[in-house]
Amino acid sequence: MGIKSVELVRKIRDRNYEETKDMTTQEYIAFIQEKSAAFHSKSNPVKQNRQSPSEPAPGCTTRQKAA
Repeated sequence: MGIKSVELVRKIRDRNYEETKDMTTQEYIAFIQEKSAAFHSKSNPVKQNRQSPSEPAPGCTTRQKAA
């Protein structure tokens, strides 16, 4: 038995529509931002011992600008 993807997508779209149909534009934007933040907090846990963004990764070479 396979996944019925079209049916699954339809259910998700219907549920999202029902949740948001009476929202103002500002409420809808806040709703999307809240869902996005929740997703990112679950999918991108903060890594320990993270390098500073200004430091190149080990083994990487950086080009210097020509004068």
